[in-house]
Amino acid sequence: DGRSYASWRGVGEFLVAQDGREIACAPAPGAHEESFQVYLLGQAFSFALVKAGCEPLHATIIEHGGDALALVGKSGRGKSTLAASFLSQGLRLLTDDLMLLVPGAPPLFAYPGPRRIKLLPDAAEAFLGPGAARVPMNPETDKHVISIDAGEHCRNSARLRGIYVLEHAESSAQGIRIEPLAGREAFMALVGHTFNRYIADPERLRRQMAEVTRILGAVPVKR
Repeated sequence: DGRSYASWRGVGEFLVAQDGREIACAPAPGAHEESFQVYLLGQAFSFALVKAGCEPLHATIIEHGGDALALVGKSGRGKSTLAASFLSQGLRLLTDDLMLLVPGAPPLFAYPGPRRIKLLPDAAEAFLGPGAARVPMNPETDKHVISIDAGEHCRNSARLRGIYVLEHAESSAQGIRIEPLAGREAFMALVGHTFNRYIADPERLRRQMAEVTRILGAVPVKR
């Protein structure tokens, strides 16, 4: 009937309406409220967004002075860890994991997300301090969900100024290298980091192509 169902072991179950306007959900026995809300406002919400005609990307965004930079990359590339290091230097988190842009012509603005970040314990202690309250994300990962202070979170949309694709260098490479991406390479990089690959009907794919084209016409992408 067009509804989407998803379940994450040890976290909960979610049923998304065909038009994306409702999500029925139930936490698993013993699930932490923080981890349940992370999946509700991330993975489950992504189904609702796509069904409602929106196109989220898999990105973590930092903000400073109303300007935002998005960090995209495969799981384990260090998006949240790098964002936490920026938080320790006085920048703010706009959103962790799910990026949604305000529709319309450029300039592009990114919506804020929940006041949470997902980190491995050593990264959380190094950048947020040993007193940061955290709960396990799910039984299959060592990551924890950390509620950050209100002063470390941006509650308003921010202008997207650029996107950085995080990749591991070859083992022989030294230091950090930043290089621009353009054309097909930039296009494929963003398409590859869509949030929610489960819905792949033709209309969704057309909308996805249009959104990536809109982004590339407004902000630079670097690797």
